[in-house]
Amino acid sequence: PPDPPVPPQVLRQALALVRSHWEQHRDYAWACEQLKSLRQDLTVQGVRTEFTVEVYETHARIALEKGDHEEFNQCQTQLKALYGESLPGCVGEFTAYRILYCMFTRNSGELTTELALLPPSLRTDPCVSHALSLRAAWALGLWSRFFRLHGAAPAMGGRLIDLFAERERRAALRAMIKA
Repeated sequence: PPDPPVPPQVLRQALALVRSHWEQHRDYAWACEQLKSLRQDLTVQGVRTEFTVEVYETHARIALEKGDHEEFNQCQTQLKALYGESLPGCVGEFTAYRILYCMFTRNSGELTTELALLPPSLRTDPCVSHALSLRAAWALGLWSRFFRLHGAAPAMGGRLIDLFAERERRAALRAMIKA
């Protein structure tokens, strides 16, 4: 017979344990495995609540901290769908991360879509506003402004920008040499 569903309070305790273990030990392999298991339990049970958002946001932040952009992107994809269902969470922070991730992957089509669908209410969010300023500097080749904004990135935006900052630094250097 299939395993009985894990009660919500047990899942909450599991998330608290993962967070505590992460803070103390910084064992990414263990944390990632536990968070994937939690995500799978939520998916199998069809749980799509504020807690689901919390699990995905936690996993995304830990993945970002460790530079695991593939795992981060998987969480980000699910978060976009969950936010689309009007579930509460850190929508501004993760919208900014989507913009920055599109810059990292040079996915101009997705970036254009993100910007076109960005509600005016989110444009004033500090994280989103910063990401939009950074994107404008990036698109216009305003390298000095780009790197100044990189240094002032809110939340964990700097970690995402770190993924492509060296590439942009080389592009800036090439542009200066050509000039």
